[in-house]
Amino acid sequence: MTKLNSPLLSLGAKGTLGDNVTFARRRNVNLVEKKPIPANPQSLAQKYQRWLYRDYAYLWTQQSLANKRTYAAAGVRYHLTGFQYWMKYQLSKLPDLAAGWHMDIDLAGTTQDFSPFENTATVFGATMVQGHISNCFSFDGINDYLRSVPDGFKFGTGDFSIMGFINPSAYVNAGGDASAWIIGANTPESPTAWGVIFVLDNHATPAWRRHITFLCRTNLGGSKFAISPDVIPLNTWTLFAAKRQAGTLYIYVDSTWTAGAADADINLATAPNNIDIGKHPQAPPEWFPGSIDELRVYNRGLDLDQVLFWKERSHH
Repeated sequence: MTKLNSPLLSLGAKGTLGDNVTFARRRNVNLVEKKPIPANPQSLAQKYQRWLYRDYAYLWTQQSLANKRTYAAAGVRYHLTGFQYWMKYQLSKLPDLAAGWHMDIDLAGTTQDFSPFENTATVFGATMVQGHISNCFSFDGINDYLRSVPDGFKFGTGDFSIMGFINPSAYVNAGGDASAWIIGANTPESPTAWGVIFVLDNHATPAWRRHITFLCRTNLGGSKFAISPDVIPLNTWTLFAAKRQAGTLYIYVDSTWTAGAADADINLATAPNNIDIGKHPQAPPEWFPGSIDELRVYNRGLDLDQVLFWKERSHH
């Protein structure tokens, strides 16, 4: 084997060769390097990865100095800075994500969850249509829904958030229901422990009609709500977010967080029996009419900047 004791290139070449090889000089050494080529350039998969990177880069700025020092110490063995180790850990583990459905693939009657918990959802009737990001599922308001029997939803009395895009097609559904459920959880603690609901025109409270409501049960068996101040338009993509943070419910639709009731303190210590998308998680079904895209559940409270960043995302 030949052992080089001087630079392979000695003529000071610079530039590229066929867009694949780069010639450069660094620290008085002539180098030839293969240019990195992404496996999925300009694709939706690459955009998803970039969006995740931006999310976690922003979240680093919100960490305490003590937490940053913890990551800096952990990164020493890998020769990484605190930020680099933070990004390595977050992007590989996605520790804040309880579920994430892109809603863009129907794979033999299922759609995949990209969170670490792999909460695959079974598709019942919902069909693929053009979505806000890519493809998404459309629900007929009659009997279409998705169901997951998940892990990773053990929030206890802590914070959690739900976020996604909806495009409702009607203010009524085939059953004449008062409400249409976007997503809801049926847990051992409660048949409807929490849910995000699109309120229809048949609701008994006129002020709630055409708005989104976030519901969460209490330990006393009652319900607490946060109600969006904005009417949800038809045939238009709307970003919503809902969260329980420090025992108070909040809802976001196109503007800012609106605080709702406090003391929504039910202890969600066990995983749900099921998560339903497009209907009530038990009965009556209360079917959602329209499309749902890019649905996520977090085991922490989202802040406004993270929600606003999602508002601007689109693959088109």
